[in-house]
Amino acid sequence: MKGRIFSIILIASSCFTTLLAQSEKPSGRWLFEAVTDTGKKIPLLILQISTNEGTPKAAILSTSAPFEINLQGLELDQNTFRLELEAGQGKLTLTGILHEDSIKGAIQGFAFNDYLFLAYRTQLEGLERLKEATPEELQAFRQAMQVAGPQARIEAFKRFIGNHPDSPLKGQATLQIFKSLVRISDDDRELLAAAEGAIELADDRLTAMNDVAYALAVEERLLDQAEIYARKAAQGARENSPSQGAFLDTLGWVLFQRGQVEDAAHYLIRAYELAPEGEVAFHLARVLEAEGNEQGARNLYLKVYVNGGNHNALEKVKELYVKEHGSLQGLHELIDLEYEKKAPLFEAGEYKGKTGGKVVLAELFTGSECGPCQAADYAFHGLLEHYPDSVVAVVKYHLHVPGPDPMTNSDTEKRANYYQVFGTPQAIFGGVNKKTGGGFAGAAVNLFKTYQDIIDQQLDAGFSLQLDVQGSRENDVIRVKVRVKVEDNLSTENLRLRIALVEGTVHYTGSNRVHFHKQVVRKLLAGAEGLPLSTDDGGAAEFELTQDLNELESELAQYLKSFQKEYAYTFKELTYKIDRANLSVLAFVQNDANKKVLNAAWGPCL
Repeated sequence: MKGRIFSIILIASSCFTTLLAQSEKPSGRWLFEAVTDTGKKIPLLILQISTNEGTPKAAILSTSAPFEINLQGLELDQNTFRLELEAGQGKLTLTGILHEDSIKGAIQGFAFNDYLFLAYRTQLEGLERLKEATPEELQAFRQAMQVAGPQARIEAFKRFIGNHPDSPLKGQATLQIFKSLVRISDDDRELLAAAEGAIELADDRLTAMNDVAYALAVEERLLDQAEIYARKAAQGARENSPSQGAFLDTLGWVLFQRGQVEDAAHYLIRAYELAPEGEVAFHLARVLEAEGNEQGARNLYLKVYVNGGNHNALEKVKELYVKEHGSLQGLHELIDLEYEKKAPLFEAGEYKGKTGGKVVLAELFTGSECGPCQAADYAFHGLLEHYPDSVVAVVKYHLHVPGPDPMTNSDTEKRANYYQVFGTPQAIFGGVNKKTGGGFAGAAVNLFKTYQDIIDQQLDAGFSLQLDVQGSRENDVIRVKVRVKVEDNLSTENLRLRIALVEGTVHYTGSNRVHFHKQVVRKLLAGAEGLPLSTDDGGAAEFELTQDLNELESELAQYLKSFQKEYAYTFKELTYKIDRANLSVLAFVQNDANKKVLNAAWGPCL
């Protein structure tokens, strides 16, 4: 964390609410300020507490937010003070200790979570609204950020400041000018002046000092001055706060760049205790390596890669692993073990409903290069944990969207065309209920609940056909037998039987950092078009298919090689090899006229 950006969104009302404890102590007018862990103070509101015939009451007189705050409750138990507010993105709760002329405590709630607050008596009647960037300013700032090349970016941000001299983004624009200048300027005086200017204009000076120090450390420029900035930032941050962890990381990295490895280790170890992830961990691993602790460094690089997808960390893991073992043999298993140590994002719970009815088919179109597919992938993992496969059948089709994905094959592309899927992630339930969109890992639990609601609505639906699937494997040949039994009144005109060969887990890490890809469709046996459902007089139909896995691996390998040649792209890893012990087959019957899936059933490949 090299800086913080947050917004205040607070809503409506100046209504009165009853104070629950009878006390004259808090009577009066109070100004409440949020205090960030860098010491920055943000005016929040003015609260009037008064007594009318012995009944204490409170009202919000003014807020600094773009909207007023809705006062939900105020409690006072002796000297313990609790204020509850309703905000646009949820509740905001201030809990603290009441003194004679001040209240000090902590804030819980969206933008201010874990911030402190300070309230003191005031004569002010109103607060100025916090100035927000206009849509025009935000768009212009984003456009400047997208400019390539340091000199061109400097000119872009200078134009931004010229066109928007009073914008609240002016300080950020000045900092961006410095960050570009440090990459190209040989003039120390010019660089120092730009650094001081960026800090002077910042609304959070400690964070700006930290950002400047880190930029200087990366480019190994003005390291004496970088150390001064970094020390000031670290000393000014709230003790044991996330910002202090980030600032100590910068200080440690500055010292490392100066060759002071032992001192760097001291600060980076402390930074890692406060923020054990990402950049901090990578820097500490560099120090451990410099100190000769190569195994400790390798283990930490591995954690950095597993937790954040840093491919520089992976290259360091490979380098140190080969140095220790002489080859990369066994490294894949080591990486898997580290992934398995990660705690699940959420508890999916256990399905308690009925079984033995229609099986709902849940299909996800995803891609290993798709950032928003993180949430969808993990939500589908939750579906696998929650529902037995006799209730919900979960499969995933990989696509080259938005970037190349080595788990894609020609059948997954055809399946996407069948549904007219052009983007990822897209989930489809029962062939007819679609849910587009995803998010990053933190959104997985909410997406899981959304998927769960869609599935639960389909569980009580009746079914008009039965499926029985038998799968077996002899050496490298898969044999599948499917028996379908249809009710007398069901027309089979548009019905097609499709059979998916599914690998339980494929191990691969793309840019979205999902490593374990579950229920990956490797092939649609008999083709993506499926088989027409012709039944005998008793309404039954039987199918038997075989698949040679060696031939399938050759087919997948050829597909990937052709893709690489056509698009002049090289996959960092080819995933055409199939784990024979981790296969199953899924049969499902679908009405091609309306895409509805009538039923589905699994069969093992033992």
